[in-house]
Amino acid sequence: MPRFQKDPGLYLPHRRPMLLLDEVTAADEKSARCRVTIGEQCSLLRQADGSYPNSLFIEFMAQTVGVYAGICDSEKGIDARVGFLLGSRLVKFAKPHILEGEVYDIEACCSFFGEESLPSQFDCRVLHNGEFAAGAVLTVYRPSSLSDFVKENFSS
Repeated sequence: MPRFQKDPGLYLPHRRPMLLLDEVTAADEKSARCRVTIGEQCSLLRQADGSYPNSLFIEFMAQTVGVYAGICDSEKGIDARVGFLLGSRLVKFAKPHILEGEVYDIEACCSFFGEESLPSQFDCRVLHNGEFAAGAVLTVYRPSSLSDFVKENFSS
């Protein structure tokens, strides 16, 4: 079982206000679990009525995937790296919106962890008070070197 710290900022290149997760609650060889309490860290996405869009669940899931990858990297002595969300399927939202103060537990379970040149896939779900709030299968990609990736794909 991997060792982990509770601070998700140790495993993600994100910083506030884009680091949305509050803590890492569990991790093992196949999954990571995180928690978020909706508050000031989400304020950039607050809607006019004070609620938050349920599409924010996708970002919670993606950041939890990043935590899983970051924990795997940290065991090899590698610092947090940027990853890309390539797509999502089987997306389900049980809640029409998210409210201030609500607490969510997010789980990302790895079904395929690609090597450096391959995408990875994760089954994700979000729970609110133990009840299903959202879920999706996320496909992600993480280059070994962001600068090399940009040079190879975006240089003229």
